[in-house]
Amino acid sequence: MAIMLAMPYGHIAGVGGTLLAVHAGQEMVILTEFDPADVLETIEHYRIRRLFLVPAALKILLEHPRAATTDFSSISSFSYGASPIPLDLLKQGLEVLQCGFVQMYGMTETWGTVVALPPEDHAPDRLRVMSSAGRALPGVQLRILDDAGNPLPPGVIGEVAIHSPSNMKGYWNRPEETAKTLIGDGWLRTGDAGLIDEEGYLFIQDRMK
Repeated sequence: MAIMLAMPYGHIAGVGGTLLAVHAGQEMVILTEFDPADVLETIEHYRIRRLFLVPAALKILLEHPRAATTDFSSISSFSYGASPIPLDLLKQGLEVLQCGFVQMYGMTETWGTVVALPPEDHAPDRLRVMSSAGRALPGVQLRILDDAGNPLPPGVIGEVAIHSPSNMKGYWNRPEETAKTLIGDGWLRTGDAGLIDEEGYLFIQDRMK
């Protein structure tokens, strides 16, 4: 299974994607930078099966003239994250790539993905949840906090907090910043504003930090 890496190593999608591929013994094609023409050529030449891009990069890719003639049939899984995705762009991506889409939400401090929106939620009858980041992965807990750090009920916007076995221990030589970010019994304040609905879907609203 060939995967392509077109994300910077300073981003968890870059270093995390690399390590996951190496540990799984997968063939990996690494691009020096994101260039839509190079990405499209690589997909066809190496018959890429897995691909991760941020929404802005997906938009650039789909708007490139060569995208209209590129053979995307080898792609079985497309993952995206790092920012909210416009619904129109998501619909366009599903129509063009014709593969399973997975939204991934997480951060370097959580060692990558802790919330995901699986392919079955990327469907015409799931438009409401398609605008969400998904639900917590096994072993992960989510809370929405007010300014004082108190949990808020479903449907109310506040700061997203994460409890996960993959949460960081702290920032290197930055005890004050660590104390602001890690609270209570291992909860991590993300700096993202969001809400959780009655079904457990997380909807990111804005960046607070």
